[in-house]
Amino acid sequence: MRGILFKNADTDIYVSCESDNHDVSGIWFNNAFLSAGLFLEAISTLKSGADQQKGMFAVEDLFDLGQTIEKMEEIGKGELKYRYF
Repeated sequence: MRGILFKNADTDIYVSCESDNHDVSGIWFNNAFLSAGLFLEAISTLKSGADQQKGMFAVEDLFDLGQTIEKMEEIGKGELKYRYF
């Protein structure tokens, strides 16, 4: 459906966060759909260690963004471009 509607066009995605002291940082991906799929695949492959922990946790307690991005890059075989800002 996406290929028909958008003719396989890439859709950039920027995810940013502003701290209390107004510092802004984030990450950019060149393809929102590819990054979402690779994120889910990376999380599922990194999930085994998280399964052993019990209780309530924030996402960052269980998963490291850097490690997740590295796994996304590995699975995506260079198709996904990203940049921290």
